[in-house]
Amino acid sequence: MKKITLSILIFLIIVLAISVTTHAATHCVSPSGSGSKTGADWNNAYANIPASLVRGDTYYIADGSYGNHTFGDAVSGTTAIVIRKATAADHGVDTGWNNSYGAGQAVFGSWRFAHANSGYYEFEGYSAAVTKGCGIKVQMPLESNLYSSGAAAIIFGGGSTANFPYMTFKYLEVSGPYSTGTYSSSLYRTGIFFSQNDGSNNTSHSTVSHCWIHNGCTTPIADGDGNSYLTIEYCELCDMNDTGGIDHADVYVVASNNGIFRYNYCHNYVPCGLFMQGGTSVSGFQVYGNVFDGGGKTATQFITCNTGCTLTNWQVYNNTIVDVDSPFNLASPSVIGCKFYNNLFCGHSGSGGSGWDTQNSLTVSSSVFVNYAGKDFHLQSHTTSGTTLSSPYNIDMDGVTRVPGSWDIGAYEYVAGGGGITPPSPPNNLRMR
Repeated sequence: MKKITLSILIFLIIVLAISVTTHAATHCVSPSGSGSKTGADWNNAYANIPASLVRGDTYYIADGSYGNHTFGDAVSGTTAIVIRKATAADHGVDTGWNNSYGAGQAVFGSWRFAHANSGYYEFEGYSAAVTKGCGIKVQMPLESNLYSSGAAAIIFGGGSTANFPYMTFKYLEVSGPYSTGTYSSSLYRTGIFFSQNDGSNNTSHSTVSHCWIHNGCTTPIADGDGNSYLTIEYCELCDMNDTGGIDHADVYVVASNNGIFRYNYCHNYVPCGLFMQGGTSVSGFQVYGNVFDGGGKTATQFITCNTGCTLTNWQVYNNTIVDVDSPFNLASPSVIGCKFYNNLFCGHSGSGGSGWDTQNSLTVSSSVFVNYAGKDFHLQSHTTSGTTLSSPYNIDMDGVTRVPGSWDIGAYEYVAGGGGITPPSPPNNLRMR
């Protein structure tokens, strides 16, 4: 009897696995569509991302221009919808495929997430054929006050009870409408805006990874009250500078409890690196392994918080802060259990300020870097040893493991020869759930 029961159980597991595999489908999308436009293959591609998407399915996007899109798909448990850049190495189905479909970028206008109970989207833009691997591009709008909260490339709405958990954005270029320089605008011009200012949207457990967000007026990424466990990693966040009255071209507006900001390269911004609105309370926030390059601009800072903020159990470790006008602008915040270890300053000295546990912060001259003028902030030699920390803080921006006893201060561990180790490109055809 036991053998029969076990056999039945194994049979049911196999049937279930086949059922799940059969349910998931791939769809093809190109700008003009083709054939019957059912998305079944590249000879019959959708002309755009469909208005309604199927949970569990993957939508492969070819090069070209697509315009704005609103995502409004209700959740089904934790089943994700995947939007993936079609490339020569990974394009779903071969029928009708031409490698020219994956040689450039898929370019969109703004994206809006509008359903009150949504989330579980994965946007995977990796392409080896384009700059910084960002095969999907989303553009910040021009002077139009979209969605009643300023112009944003990617924005979440739906009111104070809206839920958008487990959003994943990988290898996206999010570009503003301006060239590098100083910009003037009367509107917020944000890259990814995790709240629409109409409530405290829940976008918890979301990830922004390997994205290039640049050339807008205001912040590349703005968080919303009520969020938690937002991770921003391996991104380049840059060229944000406004003189038109908004005056908040901050790298990241922080409001997420238990968030992580790690291994990012932040440069050419004014005024703030990490900014907290007045009255905001954020606990468990981790900031480690980043480079903040203020470029010597006036009023640039590393961490800024307005009056009435509360910082609880922050961990600020092994960051490199170069040429900021002043590291901190802290308007008498309440600081509880916050640590500030192993941070490297060039052009200005700094510490965590009053109430912080500060250890082994170091101020150096520009000669410590491999190529200061060329913005290569790898180390030419070991620094004095910093505080040894446990995983995950023992890995630097390049993936180099730090050595207890000769633990280098700043974002990079010294590697003989002066350079770092370039992380490998992500593998193709890898599926993770």
